[in-house]
Parts: sequence; C-alpha cells; structure tokens
Amino acid sequence: MRSGLLVLAMLVPSLASAHVKWFAASWDPSAAPVGLDRLLASHGFLAMFLLTLAVVVASQFADRRLAARQALQRFLAAADLKTARFVPWIIRLGLVVYFTSIALYFRAEPIILTPELKSGVSWMPMVQLAIACGLLLRRGVMPACVLIVALYGYAAHRYGWVHMLDYTFFLGVVALLSLEVLYGERRAGVGMLVLRITVATSFMWVAAEKWIYPDWTHEILSSLLPPVLTGFDVHFSCTAAGFVELALAFFILFGRTAAPTAAVVLLSFLLAAIPFVGPVDAIGHMPLVVALAVLAVTKNHLLLVGSARQVVTRLGAFLFPTTVVVLLVSYYYSHAAAIASGALGHWPATLSHVALAAAAGYWATYALYGVVAERRSHLAG
Repeated sequence: MRSGLLVLAMLVPSLASAHVKWFAASWDPSAAPVGLDRLLASHGFLAMFLLTLAVVVASQFADRRLAARQALQRFLAAADLKTARFVPWIIRLGLVVYFTSIALYFRAEPIILTPELKSGVSWMPMVQLAIACGLLLRRGVMPACVLIVALYGYAAHRYGWVHMLDYTFFLGVVALLSLEVLYGERRAGVGMLVLRITVATSFMWVAAEKWIYPDWTHEILSSLLPPVLTGFDVHFSCTAAGFVELALAFFILFGRTAAPTAAVVLLSFLLAAIPFVGPVDAIGHMPLVVALAVLAVTKNHLLLVGSARQVVTRLGAFLFPTTVVVLLVSYYYSHAAAIASGALGHWPATLSHVALAAAAGYWATYALYGVVAERRSHLAG
C-alpha cells in the first residue's frame, strides 16, 4: 500500500505549490474554465486517470489487508490516544504563528487570509494580531474563531464564494477548536472528522483546478518550479500533479492505515517546495502544514462512522472514480452557478455582512459572559 502511494507520488517530485493563484500573474477569477468535453477528450488526462486508478485500487487492497492486522490497529489506536489531547494546542500555536506572520510580513500590503486575498484596508493586520492573541488563551479561542469566520466571509464577499472553496480548511480548524472549547474531549472525534474532511476537500479542489485552469499551473511550473517537470512536458506535469494531489487527498479522507501515509507525503511536498518558492509559500501553507502533521498521527474518524464505513466498503474500487466525477461536476456547477445570475452574486455579500455583525455581537456577548461568570465566582468564593 505504501509503496503504491510512493510510486504514484514519484510521478511528480513536488506538487507543493498547491495554491498557484498566489504566484500566477495570469490568475483571473472571472476566466472561463477549460470545457469538460475538451478535458475528457484529452489523452493525457484519460491516461493519468487510468494509471492513478490502478495505483489507488492496489493501494486500497493493501490498506484493507493492513487494517485487518490487530497489532497494527492497537499501535495506531495507542498513538492516536496519546496525541489527541495535544491536537488543539498544536493547531492553536500553529495559527498563532500564522496570523502573526501574515500581519507582519504583509503589513505594507495587507491580506485577508491568504497571499492572493488582498484586503485593501490598513487595519487588517490589527485584526490578525487580535486573532493570534485570542488563540493564546482558552477564553479567547471562541472570539478568535468567530473573527476567522468573519474574515472568511469578508474574503468571499470580495473574491467570490467559489474562490474560497480552496480554503475550507480554515472552517475545519475553527470547528475543531470551537468544539474543544465547548465540549472538551467529548466531541474531539467530531472536530478531527471535520478537520479531515475540510483539509482533504481543499486539496481535491485545487487538484481539479490544475486540470480546469492549467495556464495558472503552467506559469508556476515553468518559472518557479522547473524541477517539477523532470523531463516531462508542462501539460503532462500539470495533469499528473492534479492526480497525485487528488489521490493523496482521497486516502486522507477514505484511507485506514493509508491515511497517515498520505498526510506525510503531502506534508513533505509542501515543505519541499519552500526552497524553490520562498517565504510566501512557507507562510501561506503554515495552517495546512500544521493540519497535515496532526492528521499524520491520528486515526481516521470518518471510518468510525458506521454508515460512512459501509459506503467506503461497498463502493470499493468505484469509490475513486465516483470521487473524480463528483469533484468535476461540483467544480463546473459551482463556477456556472457563481456567474449564472445577479441574484446568486449578491448573497455572498449579505452573508459576509451578517458574519461580521455576528462576530462583533458574539465577541461582546462572550466577553460580557466571562466578566459576569468571574464576578459570580468571586462572590461565591
């Protein structure tokens, strides 16, 4: 199983520059995607799909065999139990470093959440530093999470909700931290499940982007990451990179013992690109680096859900092709829906305004509740 994943990964030595929109000068959110008929008619796309499918099916078989070994399962369960209690702290510290870094590094031209999301306002670094400070204290985690969601909504307002589907992992870390604060270890598994789903789907979305907007990736591979080409033409490398990324994200979401391996491989790709791309890549991918590190040492809680485990088992070899179909349909439909009518274009603005108002209201309510609770505790003492 692991050898199968590594054979697939070796087709593209580094796909770490997952978010090509950070660096591609040709990036245009209003650009029309490559037509689905043209994509499916590409011999390179079909060949890579069949090759990836063969490797994935072989890896699924090996994954099931390894999952049946009780000694291995006991080891993984023990490792998960030991690391689970530290996960919220790891995520919080990673986000503290991240929001502090983007506030300081991009202070001359502030961003919202990621390098290409320019804010256009001078006060944005103060919000990011407030988030970092809030995450240092348990009582400040919920207000910080609300601010992260507000920034996500603000970015959706400025750049469109389809664009933000690249970054659903921000919502995943918010869910994990919020559930930990509200319920402690009782909902830790749910938080990890949401994190796993959002990280995996984020990678899947940018994998599809490499096929549907290949010009953006062409620019990065040709200028910033020439070693990725490894003797292949640029178009083939783009297609291969998308399938490698999708396959690894697939195993993060649906793998048993393969899930940690896939997380480690993707993590190594992210780190490998930093010397080629520079500090923007290092800073921008920090939340994903932390999230992948956590997923590399924890169990896949999706397969602990009976209905999900049954679906994965019954679909078997058809699960990966189904994932590809759902991904492509979702990407094309989302893009079409975003530009179909003016009515669809207005709701992200309304949503972001509601989120900002909710953030301010929740921050005030939470702070007031803390003051009242502390006062009551003092009087009771």
